[in-house]
Amino acid sequence: MPIVFTLKFHEIENKHFKLFILIYGDHCHSMLPYIRLACRFLTKGRCFIAPEEIAHPALCRHYKSIILAEYPAWLIVHIIEGRKIHSFHESAKVLVDIFRSTSTMPVIIREGAIGIIPVASISEARKLKRSNPDYVLVGERYGFKIPGFDLNNSPSDISVADLKGKTVVFTSTNGTHVLKKISGTGPIFIGSFLNANATLSRVREFGHVDLVLSGRPDGSADEDVYFGQYFMDLLLGKNPDFGQYAQMVRNSQGAKRLKLMGFKADIEASLDRDSCDFALEFRNGEIVRS
Repeated sequence: MPIVFTLKFHEIENKHFKLFILIYGDHCHSMLPYIRLACRFLTKGRCFIAPEEIAHPALCRHYKSIILAEYPAWLIVHIIEGRKIHSFHESAKVLVDIFRSTSTMPVIIREGAIGIIPVASISEARKLKRSNPDYVLVGERYGFKIPGFDLNNSPSDISVADLKGKTVVFTSTNGTHVLKKISGTGPIFIGSFLNANATLSRVREFGHVDLVLSGRPDGSADEDVYFGQYFMDLLLGKNPDFGQYAQMVRNSQGAKRLKLMGFKADIEASLDRDSCDFALEFRNGEIVRS
């Protein structure tokens, strides 16, 4: 019997659609990879199809297999390793450096700072401090506080600092390095578990969102990858299990490194979900509330 499959689009909320793929025939299972490819083509690559079958009693009498996918029909989302790419397309971007830059930055603003000036080099940070003695220097190299700086790049340390009304100059091994690379390629937001929902509310308005992972000098950072997957699920309207992702982060290689360096407290501080109810955006050389 020939295989027939029908695509039905049903609007379930503003700009979101459900895609039903109803497959009829004797050889459905062997054809599923081809059907998935066809659906991705028809939806311009934006169709996220669940691999499992969904058994619906009302339909199983008539159809051999059913695949159900729900996706924002207008949204393109990529997870990108920021250290490995040297040119970036125009898009809204979410910078991710869970251990620890993008987890520390929301805490800096929460503790009263009026803005963060991110710089790539230590010398640039010190130059700004000489010109502006009231600026607070926050930063690290390879995890440890830079000599002469006021504070480390540490969400747990920053949480007990008095930064009210201050401007912070910030530099880090990974986060500010990648931020410099993506500057000028579209709106840039700061993403972490601490402000995930607030960031989600801001970036939903864009049709193309790149989640840019900062990684490490020696390769990928698995904690960044886990957050990227978590945030992508949020963008796609799913309900990711935060507890599961948090445990993966606790067991990550990055977490093991922090423990060895004596920064165990920063692991849980970086998992303080939605403790900051604001998004952060990089605008005109400064990171501010968005």
